[in-house]
Amino acid sequence: MNSPELCSNLKNQVIGVQEQKMTTDINNRRIALVTGASRGMGFAIAKRLAMEGVHVVATARNKDGLDMLGEIIQRNGEDCTLVPLDLSDSEGINELCQLIDNKFGKLDILVGNAGILGPLSPFHGVTLRMWEEVFAVNVTANFHLIKGLDKLLRKSSAGRAVFISSGILTDIKPSFGAYIASKSALEGMILSYAGELAGTLAKVNVVRLGVVVTDMARSIFSKEGLEKLPKPDEVSGEFLRYLSPDNILNGEIIDIFPLKSVEHIAKRS
Repeated sequence: MNSPELCSNLKNQVIGVQEQKMTTDINNRRIALVTGASRGMGFAIAKRLAMEGVHVVATARNKDGLDMLGEIIQRNGEDCTLVPLDLSDSEGINELCQLIDNKFGKLDILVGNAGILGPLSPFHGVTLRMWEEVFAVNVTANFHLIKGLDKLLRKSSAGRAVFISSGILTDIKPSFGAYIASKSALEGMILSYAGELAGTLAKVNVVRLGVVVTDMARSIFSKEGLEKLPKPDEVSGEFLRYLSPDNILNGEIIDIFPLKSVEHIAKRS
């Protein structure tokens, strides 16, 4: 499922927004990578980090969404780096990691937000291709990010990483098999990685996010149900405490807006 338009010759796809305004030594600023930053939760987190003075490297498949993010950050007088990228392409991820190393030499914040829902179907209706597409984005892409960015997180004086899982793991539902399996695998991988970081300055945690108004939620809930849900901008601030240098948690699974609080929301028929 590679996308040549987004992945080939990545360095020529990078869009620096207001980089001419970087008068402050970049080594004195925190550098963040946010995946899935063109919409939803990733968009809100990237925007919030930029407002805090962090230089955000934002990546997503949707270039239009990234451009919109860049315009908002620019209007607020900040700068960022936009990288259109399909995270199912491992070579593209490797190029992204190398780009961050070459440009900044460290990474202070990693937000593994990108994810796909995949098929809502009993297992007999899930094809191998569907299954592999879900795991490629939700699990394997994050494996490549960890592998490529580990040394940069360790170079930071306070490397912080958060990977977004789902509150559905606290209340398993039928027909979400591929998504649930991928998020379970993600959590296991991150907790193992946290053990590797023990005793270092870097910390990594999992956030199990409840239901927030995103495109993924729109594919599941009715319009009336969506009106009862929090919006990404209302939730993004919750992530800052776990991305802060003051955070001492490592290897934790943190619930934000637990799913049980929205069980009453009407589902689509």
